[in-house]
Amino acid sequence: MWQSTLPSSCGVRDDVSGPQCIEYHETLVSRKRNLSAVIFNALIIVALIPLALKGVKYRPVSAVQLLRRHLLIYGVGGVVAPFVGIS
Repeated sequence: MWQSTLPSSCGVRDDVSGPQCIEYHETLVSRKRNLSAVIFNALIIVALIPLALKGVKYRPVSAVQLLRRHLLIYGVGGVVAPFVGIS
């Protein structure tokens, strides 16, 4: 897919190297990382739309219990989920 953008000094052989080859490799890695993040975010948004439309039931609980629960779900889950999804 990106083979056509390969600099002429970066041959297909392993013995050809140089700064342009390194920059080209970093560009490919960066593009793949960005594409992976965009796809992951798109899937998460699509998965959360039904939840947002459904809403949640009201339950009378104390502020401390609610804060503890939300920190566990959204704090820890929000840090772990992107790494699991992108990897």
